[in-house]
Amino acid sequence: MKKYLFIIPFVFVIIFALYFMQNSSDDSNHHSVANTINETLIWGEYYTEEEYLTVQSEFYKIVDEQDPHIALLEAQRTSGIDNRLANVCHQLVHDIGHRAYEKYGDFGIAMQYADVSCNVGYIHGVAETHFDHIDDIKNEVKTICASYPPGKTIGWECRHGIGHGLMWATDNDVNESLKYCDTFDDKNALQACYTGVFMENFNTNELYHPSEFLDSENPFTLCENIGNKYKSDCNHYAIHYYIRANGNDFQKGLARCAETKYFAREDCASGVGDLAIKENINKPKDIEKMCMT
Repeated sequence: MKKYLFIIPFVFVIIFALYFMQNSSDDSNHHSVANTINETLIWGEYYTEEEYLTVQSEFYKIVDEQDPHIALLEAQRTSGIDNRLANVCHQLVHDIGHRAYEKYGDFGIAMQYADVSCNVGYIHGVAETHFDHIDDIKNEVKTICASYPPGKTIGWECRHGIGHGLMWATDNDVNESLKYCDTFDDKNALQACYTGVFMENFNTNELYHPSEFLDSENPFTLCENIGNKYKSDCNHYAIHYYIRANGNDFQKGLARCAETKYFAREDCASGVGDLAIKENINKPKDIEKMCMT
């Protein structure tokens, strides 16, 4: 038996070498796949600001001369054949909602044209503009969506829109907005409202609608210092801000999620997937591959 003992260290060396070579190969393949996907998902298919304003004005004209529903149908149709419009479709239908409210001056009338086009952004836009025009915020929070059951899609999205609207009404005060959300009794309504608040905060236009609750060094600062019941939704949307600040690099977003505290990682990763598919609705297979790397 002793004559074989000297072989053992060499066996371990060989096993270790083979393991290292295999892992290096796997790691290389992993990065190769990730880089290939990222070349697709850093996606240079975005409008310039000037181009977006031109498209926006075309859809405003449809709202003004016809009605919001026709504008939404056209946005949905065009997004299926034009990746650049697909990538901004959610924001565009937000803007169509703003225009509809300005046209009718009434939340209920504007809501008659609501549908689920481009991830239901129209309802969010209607609610944003409505809350930007009212004084009695507390009463509106409890009554404005009362005719839409919170367990149904339109009802949930209406209360999510309230979260967006509260941020407009409070000049992006997250804490004050969440207090208004907390006046809801239904858990679906609460979660819908919370997500609207955080989505608006972490996706706000910092030039026109700045927020003091953003930290370019650590996008999760707010989430780390907020009440436990808000953390999950906060972590989901905080990564949106990080991705946008890093050239819409979704792979980098996933890497940043891996650096967060353990309990935040799943919410963070779901936030990456949420933003990626929303802005690349025509590339579901690419999104799936990204999530699998």
